[in-house]
Amino acid sequence: MLIRKQIMRAWNNMVDNALEYTDKNRGIRVIFRECEKQNTQYLVAKIVDYGKGFSNAELKYATQEFYCGDMSRHDRKHQGLGLAIAKRFIEEQGGFLEIRNSDKTKGAEVSLWMRKI
Repeated sequence: MLIRKQIMRAWNNMVDNALEYTDKNRGIRVIFRECEKQNTQYLVAKIVDYGKGFSNAELKYATQEFYCGDMSRHDRKHQGLGLAIAKRFIEEQGGFLEIRNSDKTKGAEVSLWMRKI
């Protein structure tokens, strides 16, 4: 039961971030697929938004605890823990978190790679 709660927390953190930064008229894209990487099977849950994407600093530090990106935004409602929590949990389960900017939407793209058992 604990693993299920942690998966939901990681998923909710990813969705919340995407919804916060996306163009509200365009929403977000959610993609699920199965992939193999280095002879390991994964279920991949990808969220893509239509926002401005990650800056170079955000690509480097977004998964570090308490990193909040643009420090000039004082109205932020979170403490920079969402992606750090998602990353830590998924790595404990043998998976990994991938962040990048989408070639298609130019927004942020976050993929949760969960190892299949």
